Amino acid sequence: GNFAQFYNGEAKDIDMVTAAILKDYCPDIVSGAKVCCDWAQAQALTTSLSQTKGLLSKCDVSWKNFAGHFCKFTCHPDQSLFLNATKVSNSTSGYLNVEAVTMYQSQEYF
Repeated sequence: GNFAQFYNGEAKDIDMVTAAILKDYCPDIVSGAKVCCDWAQAQALTTSLSQTKGLLSKCDVSWKNFAGHFCKFTCHPDQSLFLNATKVSNSTSGYLNVEAVTMYQSQEYF
């Protein structure tokens, strides 16, 4: 699955399936009422995160920061405020894949 699908619409109410998939890796996203991802993107995201957890899990803060970034990039309801898709391509499944983004952050981020 591909968790980097282009979507330029309003955030959607989180459904029970998506919430269940995201609860372990993206609790901050699940605690909100809206997301900009569907269950398939959430599943692809958590599958990818589970494969990297072993590398970073010895440092809990590093792991949470790493996972948090990908959760926000994929599902955050306000991602248009900090991400801009700068390159997209057609996929064989009919979606637009995001290939490059520009991320915006404030000085307070650091």
